[in-house]
Amino acid sequence: MRRSLARPALPSIASRRKWPGTLVCVVGGRASELASELASALRERGAAAQTLRVELRHAEGASSEGDLDRVLRAHPDALEGALAPLAPTGDQGITVGAGLALAAAAQPDLLIWIRGGQSLLALGSQERALLAEAHLVLEEPRGAAALADALLRAR
Repeated sequence: MRRSLARPALPSIASRRKWPGTLVCVVGGRASELASELASALRERGAAAQTLRVELRHAEGASSEGDLDRVLRAHPDALEGALAPLAPTGDQGITVGAGLALAAAAQPDLLIWIRGGQSLLALGSQERALLAEAHLVLEEPRGAAALADALLRAR
């Protein structure tokens, strides 16, 4: 049996769920780096923040590891069901997510695209639609402390 080398398809944008608390999605080059730095900056300022990196895979089902810094690997069809138990309880926490799959499955309060010189025209239509919603476009992953301060002021 041959395994596809193509990335799995993103879940449908039409089925995006509301995430409890505040959801910040960081997508693009070095998204995990900025997400981790942002969550650390939020924690230093006393906020309850967790990270959630979502990776799509071809294999059926889903698996997750970690607690405060969690990684979820899921087939696109299993993503919605796998996200539900990972959502924070109550509306007080901040989840800093990395990966376009999370932004496709849940409606972010803040979507940050680290463009790194990449053009929207080089992306597929579903990716373009998601990234057109970006609230903030950065060329490189920096400014986590300032982002943390702005997020806490806005809450």
